[in-house]
Amino acid sequence: IIGIVFAWFSVEDILLKDHGIVAISTELCGTSLWCAKRLISALGIHIQNFQGTNQLAKVSQDIIQILIDFALQKSFRIIELMPDEKKLVISHYVTVLF
Repeated sequence: IIGIVFAWFSVEDILLKDHGIVAISTELCGTSLWCAKRLISALGIHIQNFQGTNQLAKVSQDIIQILIDFALQKSFRIIELMPDEKKLVISHYVTVLF
């Protein structure tokens, strides 16, 4: 499921970059941001709880930064191309980043 969510997250970002806001649904965009937030939060908590004692935590440390970078890249693209949808990004990431 996680792979499918991030595959869609990636496809959606490419569509937004190449074709603009007419190529995506803002509702689905909000859903994919929400899913990304939940995944990043879950991985972060797992890493904190099992620091160094769990193989998944070790692997998660390696990939979580990539996921965060990608989510931020997509968020800034949304803000740039869809300025009326700033609340979409803010509502999904304020709780993760702060």
